Amino acid sequence: MEWDRDNPLKRAKGESTKANQALHDYARMGLARSLRDLHTQYIQRASNARPTAKWWTLETWSRRYEWQARVARYEQLLQEQELAAFAADRLEWRKKRLDITKAHFGKIARAMQEFDAAGVTLSQLTSAIKTVNEELRKEFGDEVQRVELTGRDGGAVQVQRTEIDYDSMTDTQLEAIVVAARAFREAQDNDA
Repeated sequence: MEWDRDNPLKRAKGESTKANQALHDYARMGLARSLRDLHTQYIQRASNARPTAKWWTLETWSRRYEWQARVARYEQLLQEQELAAFAADRLEWRKKRLDITKAHFGKIARAMQEFDAAGVTLSQLTSAIKTVNEELRKEFGDEVQRVELTGRDGGAVQVQRTEIDYDSMTDTQLEAIVVAARAFREAQDNDA
């Protein structure tokens, strides 16, 4: 018996449309499928809505047209499609995280250069650095303990990683974070 390995539910040579419909119904039953349950479903359907109501016909079709092998291949193809979709989604999120990281690095560099003029608080700057560090750890699985930036007059500025207690922040500080997040989102939208 020959059947298409790339499309295992496709009607095989010599397979009737009724037998192929039964194969499709069997495959759609999922992992708990059984010929007995399919037979029970067919008995309950109107005669014009079922390929057969005879047990021996189902059993013959299943054996003759290799339903078990075809459904196993069908399940394998579905799993491969799901894995490919998952990998594509993961790659897309990875690209987004890298874009976020790049945007944060740019903002941090600008903030350091214009630290006094921009009115940026150290808390806001630290929060931005924390976000960058978290994104880098997510992406590369590395622990980023310290970030060095070029500060005023080209000198290195070291920023220690600290945990921020958002609960102790004032409304003004929290609002500044929201404003920065909105600006970040707008910058992302403009880059897209």
